[in-house]
Amino acid sequence: VSEAPGPEEAVRIHDDLWPQSGDHPIDLVLTDVIMPGMSGPEMVRKLRAKREDLQVAYMSGYLDPMAQEDAASPVGPYLAKPFSREDLARCVRSALDAAGAAE
Repeated sequence: VSEAPGPEEAVRIHDDLWPQSGDHPIDLVLTDVIMPGMSGPEMVRKLRAKREDLQVAYMSGYLDPMAQEDAASPVGPYLAKPFSREDLARCVRSALDAAGAAE
C-alpha cells in the first residue's frame, strides 16, 4: 500500500513506481472524489492517460459527490463515508474482481 497526501503526489508516486515497461505495481487506486487542488476523477483521468486499465474505487462523505463532476467522469466502486473495514474490503474486492473479469 502506498499513501499520498494529495492528488498531485499520487500522480508522482504512480509515475515513480511505474517503469515504462514491465508490470505495473499498482493494482488499485482508492481516492476521495472531492479533494483540494484536483478532484479524484480528474486525478484518475491523468493516471489513466498513462495506463487505461488502472482500477479505481472512489470514496466521499458527500451525499452525491459525482454530481459535482462532469458527465465524462469515470465511474467505479463507491464507498460512502464513514465506512467500516468490511465495507472497504468489499469495495476493493469488487474493483479487483471487475478488473479480472475484463481481462
